[in-house]
Amino acid sequence: MSGDFKWLAEELARISRSQAQSGAARTNPNPAGTIHEGSTTDAVLAVLKANAPRFMTFAAIKEATGRNGKAVGWAVWYLRSLGKVEARGAGDRRSPLYQLYQVKEGGANE
Repeated sequence: MSGDFKWLAEELARISRSQAQSGAARTNPNPAGTIHEGSTTDAVLAVLKANAPRFMTFAAIKEATGRNGKAVGWAVWYLRSLGKVEARGAGDRRSPLYQLYQVKEGGANE
């Protein structure tokens, strides 16, 4: 059994040395604020852009994208946090489902 641990330790040391020698810097392929093509966030933004300057309900966005409610809810929240979407009735204590959403003028540019 100790032979297995010795082999594992040698492999980890070898990998560590090879990474140090290659000098490859690790980068995040998905930096913060990235919207991936084909994602629900991309679909929500496209629907809001196509219907600008009109405000849309959550249900209308959900129906237009054909995505599930949780994904659309997260996408709207994410787009609002990026400053690409504004909500009318944001101070309302009711559910976000009752708010109206619109793409911001500066948020339409990517």
